[in-house]
Amino acid sequence: MAVGRDVRHVVVGDRTIALTDATYAEQVAVPGKLVTHLPDDVDPIDAAALPLVSMTGDQLVRVATQAMAGQTILVSGALGSVGRAAVHSAMKLGATVIAGVRGRQIAEADSLGASATVAIDDEDALAALSQVDGVADTVGGDTAARLLRKVKAGGRFGYTSVLPEDAAKHALIEISRVFAQPDPAKLREFADDLRDGKFVLPINRRMPLSEARAAHELLENGGGGKVVLTI
Repeated sequence: MAVGRDVRHVVVGDRTIALTDATYAEQVAVPGKLVTHLPDDVDPIDAAALPLVSMTGDQLVRVATQAMAGQTILVSGALGSVGRAAVHSAMKLGATVIAGVRGRQIAEADSLGASATVAIDDEDALAALSQVDGVADTVGGDTAARLLRKVKAGGRFGYTSVLPEDAAKHALIEISRVFAQPDPAKLREFADDLRDGKFVLPINRRMPLSEARAAHELLENGGGGKVVLTI
């Protein structure tokens, strides 16, 4: 069994996977209705990182921004784990996707297959950006506040971190925060896409569960990337 860095995702048993709670343990009881099959040829340890980020990213675009074909959706932090999942889901829904990343990441972001990229740390680049139907924000802070101003009246802004301070000024935009909920069918879909190379979730390092504190310190200092804790 392998446990990802967050306390809400776990790989359990033999070729099974689930999103659940309180998983920093060697053994975890999971309701059967939350469990789905982990496809062959998917590494069960690295797959521990999949449930939380995939469900958060998917629900960020599917529920919060309600992305659909014909719409333009901007995903901030698109190279992060949740951002990658959001880009993937939005593209599968048929939306035109703009990957929002730091300027130094523009070339790397091309690998996501989005329709366009934008440097979200470049005020001139954001100023030149046309308004969009929705924003799936994984960054928060001042960046989120600037992106909120790029949403059309009647559009949607979904976020995973902190609500922008000036959110109340945007009464014509539907704003909602995402807390990932289990969805075994959708999780299996992501696992299949991971197996088939259609979705990529880079794992920066594996660390033993006994080093969970050190893993969190790495992440809090911005140097950990995606970390999986192993039993």
